[in-house]
Amino acid sequence: NVANFGEKYSETPEGFHAWCNELDWETKHKEEEKQWYKSDEFTYATFVPCRAEFYRMVKWYNMAFRMADALNVPTHILHVEALKNDPQEVLKRVYEFVNIEKYNFGNMKSFEIEDSAVDEYFDDKQKSFGLEFIKKVGEPQLKNGWRHYMKLKGDNK
Repeated sequence: NVANFGEKYSETPEGFHAWCNELDWETKHKEEEKQWYKSDEFTYATFVPCRAEFYRMVKWYNMAFRMADALNVPTHILHVEALKNDPQEVLKRVYEFVNIEKYNFGNMKSFEIEDSAVDEYFDDKQKSFGLEFIKKVGEPQLKNGWRHYMKLKGDNK
């Protein structure tokens, strides 16, 4: 249960993995959970920490992309950490996307955004299974948008 995470687990990679292990291996939910997946998807999912939460997240994004496609709503993926690296360029692209005329950003201050903790919380094997799971069940927009979060050592793509 996410609501009482801090009461039972520390907010560290170790606490996160302890919480995930409890969620992932509760036998009372495992048989029910298998029904969510197509036959080969569950195999990949079993190696992803917090697989049920990860599955829900992937399916939420899939549905958001499908809904946008069905309604012919254009989408623009914005990676928050890009605001840290080049806020003017990111906002320029957002303004172009929403058809707002040129705006003078002047001396824009940089955004204070913490670096991604993906490497702190997931090893390369876990990230690899996460990517394989996204490849199996993710919509194309999700696959493209999440790849940089799960970059593996030596992966230049």
